[in-house]
Amino acid sequence: MGAIELLANFLSPLMLLIGLPGEAALTWITTLTTGIYAGISVFFYSSYIEELSVSQASILGSLMLICHNLPMEGSIAKRVGLTWLVTLMIRLFSSFIYAMLLHHLYQWGNFLQTPNQVIIPLMPPPTTWGEWLLSTLISLWWIFVVIVILVSFLRLLRYLHIERLMCYLLSPVLRLLGIGRQATNITIIGLTLGLSYGGGLLTKEVDTGKMDKYDIFSSMCLISLSHALIEDTLLILTMGANLNAILWGQLLFSLVIVAILARWIKKRSERFIQRFLFK
Repeated sequence: MGAIELLANFLSPLMLLIGLPGEAALTWITTLTTGIYAGISVFFYSSYIEELSVSQASILGSLMLICHNLPMEGSIAKRVGLTWLVTLMIRLFSSFIYAMLLHHLYQWGNFLQTPNQVIIPLMPPPTTWGEWLLSTLISLWWIFVVIVILVSFLRLLRYLHIERLMCYLLSPVLRLLGIGRQATNITIIGLTLGLSYGGGLLTKEVDTGKMDKYDIFSSMCLISLSHALIEDTLLILTMGANLNAILWGQLLFSLVIVAILARWIKKRSERFIQRFLFK
């Protein structure tokens, strides 16, 4: 029906600012409204991926990691106490700023400009409805196979207690951000296991009234910007993205943003905080 071209033309100026083709907007919008799994399915069935460089795949993957599944994850943040609008603005602006930083860095240093190599085999463009159905089923099968392998690998990492090592390494950093000990443990769970786990535990602590609003704000912001670091990172790697950009770079960027926000909120009045940041 031409909807893809229409949407791409509408959002192509925004995508061009971060060095991506306009068609990539459909992948990101799908990820924003549903989640990474659906976004990856759209990505692997898009024609533009054959023209992407490693740098472009890394930029798109970073957008998807920071900003995805906003309706559901925004509701979790709202249950914790933050307004949905605050969560939405932080994630949207942060994802776009990080993508723009990556774009300018890659352009400046001419980094990762080689053609992108994806893990899942690409199917030839279909010419009939039968070919479209067959190619779609084959693509979905390969996505399923890769996800099964990734989930199995994730369970192996948990069995080897890799998450405990991440907790040990991140605890001092989170305390430097001003996140208290009680919130630190919950934040690390969110970083490693996902927003649903971390948000659920944070909600329980909020209900007890033992955590102050500064810890709640900082912890939720960090979990929103960076969560499920192992699982989501492995998924985005199937797109051919660079590990440094989608893991270490994103984590460092998230810590910097939260450090800025944590200091910013402490300078705001109680009236401002209750009116605009917490419901």
